[in-house]
Amino acid sequence: MVSVREHNAVKRLAIVVAVMLAAVVTAARAEQGPEIALSAGSYDMGDTNSIEAGAEFRLRPRAWGLMPTAGATFTTDGAFWAYGGFRRPFRIARGWQLTPGFAIALYEAGSEGKDLSGPIEFRSSLSVARRFASGSAVGLTFYHLSNASIFDSKDNPGSNSLILNWTIPVSRGR
Repeated sequence: MVSVREHNAVKRLAIVVAVMLAAVVTAARAEQGPEIALSAGSYDMGDTNSIEAGAEFRLRPRAWGLMPTAGATFTTDGAFWAYGGFRRPFRIARGWQLTPGFAIALYEAGSEGKDLSGPIEFRSSLSVARRFASGSAVGLTFYHLSNASIFDSKDNPGSNSLILNWTIPVSRGR
């Protein structure tokens, strides 16, 4: 079991790495979006190891390149959550993007899903994707879903997921 201290240290390290990466890469093209991303992968790796599938709608980047997002995910063990937040794509090489993201989620464990100790969860993510000339992209996302100890400072189980994304542009026009 990971201690709260270790968990907080991992969170801080992830934030520092994301900020450092943001400082050294260039912004993604402003004409990106809106788009729909479909995903599937491993939910709660190392614990329940169930499968998840989801969909996310992404608007065109706004101020500071932030892309508003809204999505929903379900797992094979009955958990479901809907979320809204922001992503910030950065171009790291020709055709490649690195995208940190943050969202607030409403979580329901369902009959067999993992108990995350409350209905409000936070989803922090990091994606790497290959964007094609057509505007579509294929990527890999790692994210952490947890309550940040807002309900009970001693009970914040959280979950980690690794998912494959397929992103489809909704419109190519400005």
